[in-house]
Amino acid sequence: MSMKIQTKAVHHGDRKKPGNAIPVTTPIYAASSYIYEDVRELDRVFGHEIPGQSYARYSNPTTDALEELLTSLESGAGSLACSSGMMAIQMAIHAALADRKRSIVAAQAIYGATVSLLMNMLAPSGISVRFVDFNNLEALEAAVKEENPGCLLMETISNPLLRVAHIGRIAEIANAAGAALIVDSTFATPLICRPLEWGAHLVTHSLTKYLSGHGDVLAGAVISDGAHLDTLRAASRTVGPVLGPFESYLVMRGIKTFPLRMERQCQNACRVATWLASRPDVVRVFYPAEPNHPDPDAIRQLFAPGLF
Repeated sequence: MSMKIQTKAVHHGDRKKPGNAIPVTTPIYAASSYIYEDVRELDRVFGHEIPGQSYARYSNPTTDALEELLTSLESGAGSLACSSGMMAIQMAIHAALADRKRSIVAAQAIYGATVSLLMNMLAPSGISVRFVDFNNLEALEAAVKEENPGCLLMETISNPLLRVAHIGRIAEIANAAGAALIVDSTFATPLICRPLEWGAHLVTHSLTKYLSGHGDVLAGAVISDGAHLDTLRAASRTVGPVLGPFESYLVMRGIKTFPLRMERQCQNACRVATWLASRPDVVRVFYPAEPNHPDPDAIRQLFAPGLF
C-alpha cells in the first residue's frame, strides 16, 4: 500500500519494537503517550492492573530507570524524580501529611528556599510550622510532644553551616509521635549517608548538585519507604511534578561518575579546610572533619569512614 508523504513523515522509522539487543545506556523516550494493539490492554495499564507505559505524567521508561537507580542507591522502596529539589521537598511533605496532622516541626538550620516554602507557601495554606534546634534532642522531643506534628523535616548536613544531627534518634522521636521524618540529603549523597537506613521515611535530593554533577540539569527526587510510596506516586500522577526524559538521561549519565567525583570533592574540601584552619586571619572554619565541629558523635555514627 502506497502512503502519502504526509503519512510517511508521521510513521516511517518510528514506533519500532526493540529487538534482542540491549543499549548500554537507557534511551531517551520522548513519547507522551503509547499505542496498544488492544485498547483493553491499554485500559488495564491505565488502571494499574498490569505493568506498562500509558502517559508520560504517570511514568516514562527513561525516568523509570533513573528512579530505579535512585531507589537502589538510597536503599528505598521506590522513588519519584521531580522537576527540581524544591518540588521534591514539596511532594515529600504532601506524602507525609496526606493522612496526618497538618503540622511540621523543622530544623532551624535548613536551606533558605526550604524556609521560604514552609513560611510563604505552606503556612498560609493552613500548615503549622515550628522551627527547632534538631541538635538539641531534648528541645526537639519537647516540641514534638507540644505540637504533635505530622512530620519532621531536617537535612543530613545542614545548609550552609554543616550541622549534623542524629538521624536515628530523631527517627525514634518521630516514630513515637506517629510522625514521618523527611531528610534532605543533598549535601551528603548516598555515598556519605543513607537516611532511610537510619529510620527516615522520605529522603529528598536536589539532583542538580552532586548526583548529576555537570551543571546542565535542574532536577530533584524523593526516595520513599514502603509506607509512603503509594501516596507519593498517586499524588504525582495527579499533580504532574515529573522530570522530563532528557533531564532523567542527563542525571543518570552524571550518577555513573558521582562516587569518583564525590570522593575527590571531599579530598579537595579537606585540603581547603585544613589550609583555612591554619590561617591566623580566619576566625572559623565550618567543615565536618574540623576538630572543633560541634557534632562529632553524629558524624562518626552516620557518615561513611574515610571521606572526611
